Amino acid sequence: LQKQTGCCFIMLESRYGDGTMDDVVRRFRDEKMTLKNKRGYYKLAEVLVPLMREYKMIHWLVRKLFADPLVCYGKYHYGKNRHGWLYKGVKNFWMKALDLIGGDVEFKRENGEYV
Repeated sequence: LQKQTGCCFIMLESRYGDGTMDDVVRRFRDEKMTLKNKRGYYKLAEVLVPLMREYKMIHWLVRKLFADPLVCYGKYHYGKNRHGWLYKGVKNFWMKALDLIGGDVEFKRENGEYV
């Protein structure tokens, strides 16, 4: 098994599209996400990122239903806002969804890395 590295491709593509990352994204990923969550995220990214690049509506939906609420919750989690708790249910939904998508079987990413 290779050392796990990673990036937040869905967040990078959906939030700003220029390589800018909200600081809470990596921090939350590194501190709170499980291997199953990460595996699910990478699987989802391989589908969503190309779709976001091709279809503006999918880009908008991912931003509004995934990225923006999770960043807002992350800011709340790290004491940077007071209203992000409103997105705790959205965060719980996505963490469970990523667990399901991630499954228990190793996944080989497009770059050859196994997660």
